[in-house]
Order: sequence, then structure tokens, then C-alpha cells
Amino acid sequence: LTLPRAARQANDGMAAWALDRLALALGGLAGRRVLVLGYSYRENVKETAFSAAKRLIGDLQAAGATPLPSFGALLHKMRHPQDGSRG
Repeated sequence: LTLPRAARQANDGMAAWALDRLALALGGLAGRRVLVLGYSYRENVKETAFSAAKRLIGDLQAAGATPLPSFGALLHKMRHPQDGSRG
């Protein structure tokens, strides 16, 4: 079963790929504030397990940036568990 393993490796590498592109576009990340969307990406799940955003946040900090993770959907779900809408 090499396909699932290869897919996981490709997915795990996307945070570093995105970070490289962002640093190139901005001329570096030191001193920058970066909004990180999609931290709680799984609908109807109140957790962040396996979120690539964790790795991205760590890599941003290592590059001297200040990550600003957005937990909007997760917080809304925690405050309004009976509400199926996205807010």
C-alpha cells in the first residue's frame, strides 16, 4: 500500500511548500504577521488532529514570523453545538 503512504508524504510536505512560496513572495518572513486559516478544517469535528496548520505554525515561528491562527469555525461549534450552520 504505497499510494496512501505517498499521499500522506505529499500532504505533509504542503506546509513547507506553502511557506517557501510565501517567503519568496514577501521577501522573507521575519517580522511578518501571517493569518493561518483552516486550522480546524474538519466539518462537525471539534478537534485539530492531523491539521497541517500545526506544522505550518511551527515553521512560521521558526522563520521569525508571527502566526495568527484562525479558530473561527471550531470556536463557533464549541459555543453553539446545536447550530449546524457555519459562522
